[in-house]
Amino acid sequence: MNRIINWVIALSMMAVAASLSAVLYIKVGLPVGEAGWIGVAVLLLMILGQFVAGRMRERSGFHERLEDLSNVTSRLVRDVAELDARIGANEARLLNNIEDTVAEKIAPLSAEIGLLETLVRQIGERIAEAPVREAAARKPKAQKAQPEPVAEEPAKPARPAAPRRTGAFASLSDDAFAKLVADSVNESRMEIHLQPVVTLPQRKVGHYEALTRLKTEDGKLITPEDFLDVAEAGRLMPVIDNMMLYRAVQVVRRLQTREREFGLFCNISPQSLTDGDFFAQFVEFMEHNRALSSQIVFEFSQAAVEAAGPIELASLDRLSELGYRYSMDHVTRLDFDAKALFEQHFRFIKVPAALLLSEAARIDADIDPADLHDLLARYGIELIATDIERESEVVDLLDYDVTLAQGNLFSPPRPVRADVMQDAALPSSMAKVG
Repeated sequence: MNRIINWVIALSMMAVAASLSAVLYIKVGLPVGEAGWIGVAVLLLMILGQFVAGRMRERSGFHERLEDLSNVTSRLVRDVAELDARIGANEARLLNNIEDTVAEKIAPLSAEIGLLETLVRQIGERIAEAPVREAAARKPKAQKAQPEPVAEEPAKPARPAAPRRTGAFASLSDDAFAKLVADSVNESRMEIHLQPVVTLPQRKVGHYEALTRLKTEDGKLITPEDFLDVAEAGRLMPVIDNMMLYRAVQVVRRLQTREREFGLFCNISPQSLTDGDFFAQFVEFMEHNRALSSQIVFEFSQAAVEAAGPIELASLDRLSELGYRYSMDHVTRLDFDAKALFEQHFRFIKVPAALLLSEAARIDADIDPADLHDLLARYGIELIATDIERESEVVDLLDYDVTLAQGNLFSPPRPVRADVMQDAALPSSMAKVG
């Protein structure tokens, strides 16, 4: 385009010079030679003027571009300075956040380490005291059975009590089984098994129940049905509850990182609520983990709830102040006070499916089992049907508007996977006593 304009200007200047020469020759009467030279001179002057004007335009454009470049450079310097300032501020803020996060993570770990130290001391004290208490408990019986021991004849061995245990432990004596339980507690050999609580009719997992299993040295599992009486007699339940809660918290934390929302039911012995040393540490530990209060639910049997005295009720109040909720299980009668349970912060009640569906419960209870779900719902309590083994029970429970269920039909209790519990093992320096 510029080339065409230059050609047009050149032709125009030549036309002007030729026209001037023609006018001088025709009108003025100058000779042809003089008129031609004048035209050439004018043409040269126009060419020189055009050249000078072009150079001036180029110089003016160069200065403008140079000024624009200077402005761009200034803006770039300012932007770089602002970016550097923002990066510095972000680095400082990130360092502060990292320090706060590290401090927040270390605080509960420190509390857990302190709790584990107390746990080890309690294990030692329980193990040391158990033989003394057992000997003291047996001494009056021995004296009554043999009021006048005869020195001449050796005493006949006492007949062992009928075994109250099942499976591989049925043949063990009380003393041998008590030592087996104490050794498992002493060595912190415990597993947490989880059984899901599912929604009906979808059968999606909504909650889990944490079930304690002690493990012998050769790997056999001791269920609560077998070890509970022995552990209560030896005052070992606070220690067992302590270890179970520590592992349960680890399970909740690990599954939280997978963005799973669920409730975890943890069975607690009433003995733990009345043990002053244990309960103080227990409350401190749960206070450090109160962020989990919406997911951890403490579970007590109906017999324990009905037998609760002032100490147990005060302990429950302490925990409820931290935001924790309760569940009542092992229900054998439906004549409980739902309003009173709600005021004591019970939010779940587990009733065996056989009890809900039995005609005897319908006759003996003040309320029809079919109406139990609606009654509890009025007080903000959820009904969970348990011990479900058959599909026919599920069909009948749906007629009762039951929306939560638990039982081997859906899944038996299964051990927590190793990748979930890998951070929950007791430190090796604290795993044994003495």
